[in-house]
Amino acid sequence: MSSSDTKGKIGKEDLRLFDGDNRTFQRRNSSGSLIDLHTVGNVVDVLQTFGDGTTPAHADLTDAIVGANGNECAFELAPGTWPVTADLTIPSTVTLILLRGAAFSVSAGVTLTLSGPVIAQESTWYSGAGTVVYTAGGGFFPLIDDLLSTAAGKGSRLIGVTGVSGKTLADLFDGGKDVDISPNDIDASGNIDCAGLIRWDKGADIASQAALAPGTDGNYFDVTGTTGITSIVTSGNVGTTIKLHFDGAVLLTHHATDLILPGGQNVTTAAGDELEFTEYASGDWRLTSINNHRFPRLAGSADAYKLIRANSGGTAYELTTGSAVGTIPTYKNLKITTPADNQSVTITADKVLVVDSNDLSVILSTVSLTVDLDVAGANGLDTGSIAANTGYFLYVIYNGTTTAGLASTSATAPTMPSGYTYKALVGWCTTDATTTPFNIEEFTQIDDEYIWKINQTAVSNSAAVGVQTVNLAAGGSDTYAFVPAYHLKQIRGVIYHDAGGIFFMNPETMTGTTTDSYIQSSQGTAAESSPFSMPLIEAQTFYYTSNNNRSIYISGFTLKR
Repeated sequence: MSSSDTKGKIGKEDLRLFDGDNRTFQRRNSSGSLIDLHTVGNVVDVLQTFGDGTTPAHADLTDAIVGANGNECAFELAPGTWPVTADLTIPSTVTLILLRGAAFSVSAGVTLTLSGPVIAQESTWYSGAGTVVYTAGGGFFPLIDDLLSTAAGKGSRLIGVTGVSGKTLADLFDGGKDVDISPNDIDASGNIDCAGLIRWDKGADIASQAALAPGTDGNYFDVTGTTGITSIVTSGNVGTTIKLHFDGAVLLTHHATDLILPGGQNVTTAAGDELEFTEYASGDWRLTSINNHRFPRLAGSADAYKLIRANSGGTAYELTTGSAVGTIPTYKNLKITTPADNQSVTITADKVLVVDSNDLSVILSTVSLTVDLDVAGANGLDTGSIAANTGYFLYVIYNGTTTAGLASTSATAPTMPSGYTYKALVGWCTTDATTTPFNIEEFTQIDDEYIWKINQTAVSNSAAVGVQTVNLAAGGSDTYAFVPAYHLKQIRGVIYHDAGGIFFMNPETMTGTTTDSYIQSSQGTAAESSPFSMPLIEAQTFYYTSNNNRSIYISGFTLKR
């Protein structure tokens, strides 16, 4: 009699799904003997292997973790809501695969920690009031169309490295166009090792305002407008560096914490200036770099890279220490003139260095302007109305955009027109006695040298006298002041005296003898004129004596900077 096999239906007892640990199992055959069989699959189907096959439960996850016994394996979560009702950690040895429609629901006060890789086939794969945390060694591989999404539960949640919880792939890759980073380029501390070029995006233009608000679309921005800046809005990440290109004049005001500027000094930009800032604390920025020739640096080994500022006297100071390190001329190739019978002056210069009240300076180029003393404000008189026999100091002023001139009776504190903060004292003029109309006495000034068209009379045909004092600022025989009461270094002119006369002149108090006289002159049988040039030691004052008639005329003077 031949043998035969017994056939029957296959049931679940004939198959066993892989549990993450055991690759084989035993069952009895039709004769009752034990035979070894292999489990089905290489992925742990958590619901079928550890659950009821229908409804996901928290216990299914914990049982699966225990069943895997620490082995390297993958858990597959079937479609449905997987409740996490107590703190749960998916080990780093487990790759978690969520099929489309599968999602965690994390209860309030509960933390789900994912230590290994996660593969999700649905855009939103967790919800609930609890917390989802990624730790070192993990990774996240979502649907491609979710890579740039930043919504909670979306695929772009994070690269699984310590210190970047909550960061998105968009934070690092921006669509893959900016930085190419291979898996080994990010270490466990979140450091990025990039051997190639790191590209900065240029963000959209930003309008200047008190609290400047750069976008998050780049690190380099054009700043438009002229509104002053007192702070910069936080970037959201301390350590961020941005570079700003200014399209015009903007006043940046120093603040001890919000906006730290070199030397605690305000900075006014001009078109083309580029400044770099670093956020050293949340919402607090420091100016770290200035890229423009207008911010001068002194030559020489010791001072070659020191940022400087200049005061109204032209002295340059190092911003960080306040130490004087040199002198900067106030102007270059300056020329000031006035036509005959006129109430205006013209001012031209190749360069003028103007300074504000904080001793911050701007160098103005190709200055050409007219100051009319019969009008008020910029390019006119600072206050009041033009008057006869009055000296006026001449300034070049600047408001960050426009260069103008100004006349004032003040040698140190003119009344500045609205918006003008920078100034430089460049010259002086005076009106004569005429009142209908008023006239400026004709002159020409070349840099520091001042020349009258017609000599001014300081002393007129005086008889023999002892030592006399002449105050030039008070005016002479012409009744008006013909030298400024400020910044006067030297006078020039002509001495006239009769035949046989002896004349002495000195810049300080004298006895009238040959031993203490700076200028001595004696005439023979005929009257003569003698030119002279003499420094002033006492402000706008000199002394003379003569034994007969003489006259003293002033033809010009030298200004002292």
